[in-house]
Amino acid sequence: MSAINFEVESDSPEQIARCAYFDADHVVTRDDHGNPLSRYADDLWDFSSTSTARESRLRFFRVSEGSGSRVDSILREQGKALVCQYLEGATIRAFPTVYRLNLVRIKWCKFARECDRELFDVLCDPVTVKQYLTNLSSVDTWLSSSLIATLWKGRSRFKVRPQLTVLRNVVKEVSAGKPDTQQTPLIPSKVYTVVLGNLIAQMDAIEKALNIILPVFQTCRELEARLKGVDDKSRRTAEWRTVFAEYSEKLAELGYVRGESGPVKGFVQGLLNRYQIVLMYVVAAFTGMRIGECLKLPTDDVISQASHLGRVHWLINGVTHKLHHGIKRETSWVTNEEGKRAIEIALRISDAVFEGAGRPAGGRLLFCSTENPCKLKASPQIVDAQGWVGPLVCPAITQDDLNELEIIRLDRDWALDGIAVGNIWPLAFHQLRRSLAVYAHRSGMVSLPSLKAQLQHITEEMTLYYSSGFQDAANVVFDEEHFSHEWTAARAESSYFGMALGLLLNNEELLGAGANWLMSERVQNSPVSVHSREHALELFKKGQIAFNETPLGGCMSTEPCNVTPLEPIQYECLISDCPNLVVYGKRLDFVIRTQESVVSTLASSSPDSVEHRLEADNLKVLLSARTRLKRVQI
Repeated sequence: MSAINFEVESDSPEQIARCAYFDADHVVTRDDHGNPLSRYADDLWDFSSTSTARESRLRFFRVSEGSGSRVDSILREQGKALVCQYLEGATIRAFPTVYRLNLVRIKWCKFARECDRELFDVLCDPVTVKQYLTNLSSVDTWLSSSLIATLWKGRSRFKVRPQLTVLRNVVKEVSAGKPDTQQTPLIPSKVYTVVLGNLIAQMDAIEKALNIILPVFQTCRELEARLKGVDDKSRRTAEWRTVFAEYSEKLAELGYVRGESGPVKGFVQGLLNRYQIVLMYVVAAFTGMRIGECLKLPTDDVISQASHLGRVHWLINGVTHKLHHGIKRETSWVTNEEGKRAIEIALRISDAVFEGAGRPAGGRLLFCSTENPCKLKASPQIVDAQGWVGPLVCPAITQDDLNELEIIRLDRDWALDGIAVGNIWPLAFHQLRRSLAVYAHRSGMVSLPSLKAQLQHITEEMTLYYSSGFQDAANVVFDEEHFSHEWTAARAESSYFGMALGLLLNNEELLGAGANWLMSERVQNSPVSVHSREHALELFKKGQIAFNETPLGGCMSTEPCNVTPLEPIQYECLISDCPNLVVYGKRLDFVIRTQESVVSTLASSSPDSVEHRLEADNLKVLLSARTRLKRVQI
């Protein structure tokens, strides 16, 4: 049975469009000033105001040319509406995530076409969902879960009734059999220190090489301009030979081999590109920047300084789209002398490209294309340089390195990531970001709020996810007597007292699976019981139990939460009856009263708005949760 029946007899896409789930003029994206940039009816949605990536447009599943298929038209409409619903949530959606989700949605549309079924019909069928998920990667499976959740949230609009709990269980079952490749591997401590040392050493080599490369680069540009329009091949050849003769010995020192390394200009540009990527690695290592943020760094005022407690700190100034509702905004990252030095060397290269290109107008980029100082690097250039840098700065993996990783994640097959004894460590930009978070947090000197600001995260939960595993990671900074160990013990005591005051000594009504477990007779009578202060503190220190306060009560999960972090109320936890959930009855009643007031206000002022529908759905979740939770007796 189809998920929705379009009442049309013609196969015309125009007629199908009359049954669109969103108005044609519905604004999907806006520019930096808040003006409409893309509307629902557009064939392409422009995300240039929120994307730092080279690609900034979203395309949709197309109707097969010449087929006029009614199924194809419906698939396109349903797929488009599903993405729009995904963007309608309160959560800020990073464009790379939206882009990847759209690619996964296209895969589901193609699968639905093969089944000769509608997209919503396929996503509502647990058997069919399980069948296709087995063909997807771990990341695509995770994104498919987001599609299903989006379909459930828009069930009223789409006129469907997906069994969310059943479908989620299907996704979990399939995901359990796939390798965990979602989180970037942590660089082992010994590998990490070697990589940082080698990156710093490479800056010495780059500075020395630039004294040769930049003059050659400039000469090549000048000669190219002088010979423009000259058809005499012999003259052109003679001129280039003159240039090569002048610099042949110096170029040979950098690896140039006549007859094998190609044109001098291409060789020089290739080296400059590789040097830029090395410097980008240094910047990422000592700031925690994302690769997109590195690529978008400007040359104007890119480095500045700030004084704090009598010391001078360096700031790298750029843009990020992760804050301020997804719109690109100026921001800064704190860095050290090595980060500052990398920026200064990169400025030399960018200035040379700028001069060689005739000083074109436009916003100059620090890590620009070697052809144009205002353009981003092409992906093949980045990939080529990364392949060159990795073996240059990374050591071979030892058994000790692998043991260190397995302490943090014993259940992960590291060989699937190319991590095996004897292999060169497979360096990637995001590894430097995560490793900075882990080792900085592990040192005991950097708090989560500080890391949150440095990594340009919206929430501390995301920062904690990035630094997950820090408890078991090696300390690359301090010895066993460092005060950070006392800080860790104090943190365990703080969590214990939070649980004791919130649960054990609380006479209020306690709801939720986490509270039920804690107050059960089995737990209370256990030989090693959390109701014993001595036992509980030991369990907290070992990380076998946890307690974090939430707006509704608390969470007892020892793992990073995968619930959308921007929602202050844990609606998804309430819907799924999360086993770690703790709810204080009075808090829940207060939140319900507040939500009823919000819904009532929206119903009178804008009854047909998206906000009213979302808040009304949230109220239903709260009311349903109160009814369901209060049936369970502790």
